[in-house]
Amino acid sequence: MTFADRVLAVKGKLRFYGDEVMALREGGISYAIFFGLLAFLLLPVLLIEIIALLSFGVDYEILQTRSPDVSNDLNEEEVPSELRPLIPLAKKWGIGDAEERERLIQNSTLAELVDFEQKVGPQMQQIADWIDEYSEGQLRKSSTMGYFIFLQVVYEEVSSYLSDNRA
Repeated sequence: MTFADRVLAVKGKLRFYGDEVMALREGGISYAIFFGLLAFLLLPVLLIEIIALLSFGVDYEILQTRSPDVSNDLNEEEVPSELRPLIPLAKKWGIGDAEERERLIQNSTLAELVDFEQKVGPQMQQIADWIDEYSEGQLRKSSTMGYFIFLQVVYEEVSSYLSDNRA
């Protein structure tokens, strides 16, 4: 992970943490107390993650899923051969952060979204079957699997977006 990637990941973590803390304003008093305490307790975790990222280039991904710009942890050997043509799409679109996915969808052309839907749609059952082969513990250990799990999520979001915009 380059230093620029590290800084980008730190920015994402700070944005994620800030968004969570700011969301406390919108909740009721009990929500604010409970999650305020949780946010306070997570601050040391955030600091440890930032130190680990900047010093060693290690992202524990406790407070944020991967940034779409830092996509070097997909192991192509883990992907079944029939799904390997989707790897570039998984790297681009398989984003765990809902806001980043939404931004990517909004910034894409209609043609790009239709192309994405046409390429991923026919493979959705194969992706689901592959994911179903693994236990929850195995899924948590595989960042490669995460790309494809979120590829399924973004496929549903893109399909919904396209159906809303085609009408």
